[in-house]
Amino acid sequence: MKTIATIGAGIMGNGIAHTFAQYNYRVHLIDLSEKVLEQSIHKISDNLDRMISKGVIATGAK
Repeated sequence: MKTIATIGAGIMGNGIAHTFAQYNYRVHLIDLSEKVLEQSIHKISDNLDRMISKGVIATGAK
């Protein structure tokens, strides 16, 4: 199984979604607020970009 759903895009949900996405899982991030979802997706993308720039993960991992 390579699909997960995280209900709630706050700090914990965001972190869980980020970790699973980093390891090639298909992630469904669910929240009542569209604004919170957009912020979470932006934050995850920024965090992955930062990890790539620091050499923590490879470019192809994103």
